[in-house]
Amino acid sequence: MENYAGQQAYRMRFDWGIQGASAMNADVRRGGDVLSFTTAVTVAGDREMTVYPCR
Repeated sequence: MENYAGQQAYRMRFDWGIQGASAMNADVRRGGDVLSFTTAVTVAGDREMTVYPCR
């Protein structure tokens, strides 16, 4: 059976939580806080502000 978490063919991989981080076979791992961004967008929207997400 193929490993569902395997994304070895890609230079970057995305996953969620401790199990996802544990499944990564990498020397370097970077985490992002999605909830902080979501909260910021929600607060801005509640104040009728415009949000311009960018890379």
